[in-house]
Amino acid sequence: MTGPAAPRYAAYWLPATTHPLWAAGCAWLGRDPRDGGPGSGPARPWASAPWRYGFHATLKAPCRLASGATESGWLDAVGAVAARHAAFELPALRVATLDDFLALRPVADPPADHPLRRLADDCVAGLDALRAPPEAAELARRLVPG
Repeated sequence: MTGPAAPRYAAYWLPATTHPLWAAGCAWLGRDPRDGGPGSGPARPWASAPWRYGFHATLKAPCRLASGATESGWLDAVGAVAARHAAFELPALRVATLDDFLALRPVADPPADHPLRRLADDCVAGLDALRAPPEAAELARRLVPG
């Protein structure tokens, strides 16, 4: 399936549901993503972009799957990436603006050998073969000056 209705896949880090960041994210969004469907939509205009996804940090940006790629193949590849990395302590995070939305970002950019950077790089490289090239409409939307 192609076009706007095509499912998109991503790799995100989420705080544990017992962590204060989870509670803060739910309060900011005005909903808890564990409650199921999106409900009636965001009550806060600044929460419209992350409304469906919840409060998260992106490791691999949302993408459509390439021709021939499957959801189970995507999940297997994400699992393989995760299996290549030992658990590690995250660097200090902050809520920061990224383009036109809020994101969890490291306070300082981690060096290339930091486990977070290695994981993020592996998510990009390790999952890229499953990513379909962006369609013209998607490129045009992303290239609009903000």
